[in-house]
Amino acid sequence: MPQPGVASQSLVEAIDIYPTLADLCNVPIPVVEGRSFTPALLDPALPAKATALSYWNRNGTHGYSLRTERYRIVRWGSDPLAPVQVDLFDYQADPAGSQSVTASQPQIVSDLLKLLP
Repeated sequence: MPQPGVASQSLVEAIDIYPTLADLCNVPIPVVEGRSFTPALLDPALPAKATALSYWNRNGTHGYSLRTERYRIVRWGSDPLAPVQVDLFDYQADPAGSQSVTASQPQIVSDLLKLLP
């Protein structure tokens, strides 16, 4: 790596680890859902993906999350048409992601919810 130890703000997902390791080991990358983030390792300024998905289970309540460069939206509950709660965090305004801005950003909430599976 040309810059070992340099942090990157690139978005990656757990499903990207296997293809990245295969890429770094110079073995054929199998057909999987993830994709190698080797370019972001070689140049930390490069974006790896536009979005990243994740999942939580908080006391039996499912949480589905989509992260973009600026926002994280979390839909709590198994039914996408009737979520228990929706949280939107603006990492540009609040780098710690400690305050939900869901109520003040209804259009962003609507747009990002459409991207969640």
